[in-house]
Amino acid sequence: MIYLGLDIGSTHLKVAAVDIESKRIVAARSRDVQAGEVDTIQLTAQVIAILKEVAGLIGGSEVTGIAVCGQMHGALLLDAQERAIRPFIGWQDLRAEADLSVLRQLTQNPHLRAGHTISILYALAQGGIMHSNCKKVALLPDYIAATLSKSALRTHVTLAQSTGALRRADSDKWEWDTELLRALRIPASF
Repeated sequence: MIYLGLDIGSTHLKVAAVDIESKRIVAARSRDVQAGEVDTIQLTAQVIAILKEVAGLIGGSEVTGIAVCGQMHGALLLDAQERAIRPFIGWQDLRAEADLSVLRQLTQNPHLRAGHTISILYALAQGGIMHSNCKKVALLPDYIAATLSKSALRTHVTLAQSTGALRRADSDKWEWDTELLRALRIPASF
């Protein structure tokens, strides 16, 4: 059984084909990617190209599944049809740097950084550059996985925690911190 591992990093795009029975990497490729603001159409094309390249290296072996991981901080603004309305803003973005003390107080998170999703959204809203047709915000690995699989966009809680906008509702459940989102004037529907 062959599984592909896809890592959508902030500087590299990496794919490895792993044979589960032999526990060996049977093929791997890496490409440099643009850091900072990323055009998702170009990135999706790069992902497809590198996946095809690795698939060619493993011959006729059937791929059982693909695991996707990648940079967990940043924000991709989407319209109602889940299309990107601007380039992905990566964790390297510093436009929220000046607001960090306010944000840390509001979120009660002393570890919050300028490139965290909630910080980027706050900075865009404060700067008056939040797009009126923005209906959803995605993380890059989730967007690429949904695009490749032609499925609904979903964010697993383990990745969503990196946004800075989750809180523990009880010992087993996480939920969006709607109070925080309201205080930051960010619609909970995002």
